[in-house]
Amino acid sequence: MKNLSYYILFLFLSVFYFSSCSNQDSKKLQASEEIQKLVQDSIKKIEAQRTEFIADSLQRIELQKQLQAKEEAEKKAYFEKLEDSVMVELINYDSTLVLDIRYATEDNFMKQKVYPCAKALLRKVAAEALFEAHQKFKEKGYRIKIYDGYRPLSVQWILWNTTTNKNYVANPRKGSNHNKGCAVDMTLVDSLGNELNMGTGYDFFGKEAHHTFTAFPIDTKDEILKNRKTLKTIMASVGFSSISNEWWHYNFKIKYPVSDTSLPCE
Repeated sequence: MKNLSYYILFLFLSVFYFSSCSNQDSKKLQASEEIQKLVQDSIKKIEAQRTEFIADSLQRIELQKQLQAKEEAEKKAYFEKLEDSVMVELINYDSTLVLDIRYATEDNFMKQKVYPCAKALLRKVAAEALFEAHQKFKEKGYRIKIYDGYRPLSVQWILWNTTTNKNYVANPRKGSNHNKGCAVDMTLVDSLGNELNMGTGYDFFGKEAHHTFTAFPIDTKDEILKNRKTLKTIMASVGFSSISNEWWHYNFKIKYPVSDTSLPCE
């Protein structure tokens, strides 16, 4: 009888134990399912937010493109209405130009800053031709880098009085084509912004800067002559002519009076 009692107690405890384990497993399963549902709901919410963000971003990009296109169209319309003789700031109408206005720094043959700001201007008719040349250069993978454009006559006097080599600076009594807004000093850069090898740097006052000079080192000669030819050929195709002793200098075919108007720095 005693053994039977023990047996019944054992069965009761076993049933209670397994019943308890079963309830715990059921609760664990329920908790796991709830967690999975929370995760899935969170993922759906994040995906919905992501989709909304992408759609909003694309809409903003499209609006920005439309605004830029409108601004460009307005600029073009304004530019076309200008008189040919008006001085225009080049970067305002072609933002892909590269500016390196040396006379606005001390990095020039005078070792002094003579421009109050780094601005490049030309007469509208010359600027129009330069933009056409730039498009042709870009088709070859290059961009124009500008060292100088319009130069006030008062600055021409500074250049004249500073240099001892008068062969490379125009006499301000007659005026330079720079003073007329009809000349540009320039070079070309590649897609990484590196200047093409033209044989010398800008404002190098020596025979190596002359168009007729060809005695460059054998390992760079072909490259230099090719680069100079590319520059000269395209500039000539839009109405600019070179001068014999400066590979970087180009004059536009139409001339205007000398000016001493200050650069628009404000």
